[in-house]
Amino acid sequence: MRLSFADHHAPLRGSPLKRGVSAPLPCSRCSSPGRRAPPRHLLAETAPPGCVGERGLLRQIAQSAQPQQVHISLAGAGRVLVWWVTASSTAPATVAYGEKRGQYTKVASGGVTRYKINSYTSGYIHKVLLGQRWKDGLLKPATTYYYRVGGAAGVGPERAFKTLPRWTQSINVAVMADMDSTTAAAATVSRLSRTPHSLLVFPGDLSYANGHQPDWDTWQALIQPAASLRPWMMAPGNHEDEADEGAPSLNPFKAYNARWPMPSTASGSPSNLFYSFDSSSIHWVMLSCYSDYSQGSAQYNWLQADLAKVNRTVTPWLIAAFHEPWYHSNKDHQGSGDDMRMELELILYAAKTDLVVCGHVHAYERTLPLFNNAQDPCGMVHLTVGTAGADLYTSFLSPQPAWSAFRQAAYGFGVLGVGGGSSRGEAVWRWRRNSDAAGVVADEVKLISHASSKAPSQCRV
Repeated sequence: MRLSFADHHAPLRGSPLKRGVSAPLPCSRCSSPGRRAPPRHLLAETAPPGCVGERGLLRQIAQSAQPQQVHISLAGAGRVLVWWVTASSTAPATVAYGEKRGQYTKVASGGVTRYKINSYTSGYIHKVLLGQRWKDGLLKPATTYYYRVGGAAGVGPERAFKTLPRWTQSINVAVMADMDSTTAAAATVSRLSRTPHSLLVFPGDLSYANGHQPDWDTWQALIQPAASLRPWMMAPGNHEDEADEGAPSLNPFKAYNARWPMPSTASGSPSNLFYSFDSSSIHWVMLSCYSDYSQGSAQYNWLQADLAKVNRTVTPWLIAAFHEPWYHSNKDHQGSGDDMRMELELILYAAKTDLVVCGHVHAYERTLPLFNNAQDPCGMVHLTVGTAGADLYTSFLSPQPAWSAFRQAAYGFGVLGVGGGSSRGEAVWRWRRNSDAAGVVADEVKLISHASSKAPSQCRV
């Protein structure tokens, strides 16, 4: 992959952004200054400003038929899944939607479910698929749809989302990971909401519930202002594997699977934990570090089959997303991704994968193209973007490796802007810090997809 554009603000390397210092809000799990309950207006849009702790949030869910924690995700080409929770099993799982404000020409219906873990029982989860081919037809590309969830027992406010651009059009995709429910996370949601993008890719560590299920409700209330307007596409992190994070009696990923259904069936995957999807000129493979990825495993076989079907004329960009990075120079989590890299790096390299996006390390880093622990023009640029809100990791290896192009411990997120038309093989990656003024970019680089460049003669495969 060819790279250009000089790094911006290079002197800021390694300079951490300090966490906000506002006083913690009441919350039964505020065991550290970084954990704060979100403001009440994030938990119920009709509630006055203030603060609500875990008990208050659970009381709201238990007493209200009003839709809460609304979020959307892609469910295959021309389809969007709408998810929300209420206190009522009889609250309709319906979404009214249309192409004009206040004019809902279609109504889609779905199902209601809930899950139970130990003493916790979730609210009633409502899931509705928009773009049911047999009923209303697929959603149109590049079209704004206005929608309201629920029914007579409690109808949410009008919201809107815009479907993804056509495959020939440009697109902006936001990327971040490792969030939690902190003041820094709230700042990230606010900044993200004001940044143009068509969808968000989130490679793991969402709520940091770690088996404490009410934290899922807190976090999903926090992200609702952003996640109800644009699709959020997830890959699981270690903190979603709640059998491994302080709750050994739980089924791994039970809460994650209930709350974040991804388009596994649409992409031929046998598991919600790994899948693929297209967004304009990009084919994404979303992988799981916590499912078997060895040769012959279900994930390995699915990945091979999925890569074999990619049409680089339609999607010149091929990007892999998973939680634990294979290459980074932070002192934390060194080597944690080595086993997965040994199994999967070669097949991603052979498929001419352009980028890898990860989290896990709570800092930002961008590498030069790499393969097999060395710089390689046919290799993958690795982006670690674990900067959404969890405590930062501020210690880096010294000296900075030659393959590490930019690194910094600060809160923020990245946006990949892929061109349209004859520029579909070109992209610009920008990483933005929450602390910067609007329009300021901390790291920026221009990228050319492998499918759009002449393959160098030194490519190993």
